[in-house]
Amino acid sequence: MTNLEEIRPLLRQPVETKKRKKAAVKKRRVVKREETKNFVVEDYRNPPKKDIKGYRSIKQPDGTVVTVAIMKKAGPRGGKTRVTSVKKPKRKT
Repeated sequence: MTNLEEIRPLLRQPVETKKRKKAAVKKRRVVKREETKNFVVEDYRNPPKKDIKGYRSIKQPDGTVVTVAIMKKAGPRGGKTRVTSVKKPKRKT
């Protein structure tokens, strides 16, 4: 019985659980930055052509134009798009 009396307080203590790590996501790096008449264009590394369904351009309310590649398969976090370039208007930068 002495062993049970020694163990009982230990059983009541909260157990520490390990936190799950998030999926590793590479940070976007600018491959090329150039200036046009009205925009500052930042190009990012493009995904392989065999994995792409198509491209779309999305215009943000502040005038920024984001070009994304639509992928055939979902990525590690479930998304199906990847940014390929960002055009920021010069009046905002």
